[in-house]
Amino acid sequence: MELIVYSQENCVYCTRLTEFLIEKEVQFEEFDINKDEEAYQKFKELGGRATPFIIKEVNGEIVSKILGFNKEQILKELE
Repeated sequence: MELIVYSQENCVYCTRLTEFLIEKEVQFEEFDINKDEEAYQKFKELGGRATPFIIKEVNGEIVSKILGFNKEQILKELE
């Protein structure tokens, strides 16, 4: 399983999400859509409308997309 987090520098919920994932010892890759044009384009292609936007992949295939910082949904996806 791989988590990809699309975030922005001044996004409070993005900060809370990354702190939460670190606290839970979850590995993830984070991309700032304001600093990385390629990440921004991928974010848009995936249907991103706001941040944080989480993509969960299993064996290279997207199995879920989570918009926003929703602890319950994130915990469910981590099971």
